[in-house]
Amino acid sequence: MSARFRPGQLIVVAYGGGNVLMVRGVEELFGSEVYVLVSAGCDDEFRRPVELIDRRFQMVISDDMWPN
Repeated sequence: MSARFRPGQLIVVAYGGGNVLMVRGVEELFGSEVYVLVSAGCDDEFRRPVELIDRRFQMVISDDMWPN
């Protein structure tokens, strides 16, 4: 699945297991400039590389729920 987002846009993805990850997408969801936010506070210091995301991705819940 490929989707385009605005630079710095914050989106939410859901996995089949029910885990919810927040992702900041720059070009494509699985591109090199996408980061997983593992902190509930969304602090940049907790960002992790996109390698933590895999093709179990199911859907984008919201692409504008939080401010950038």
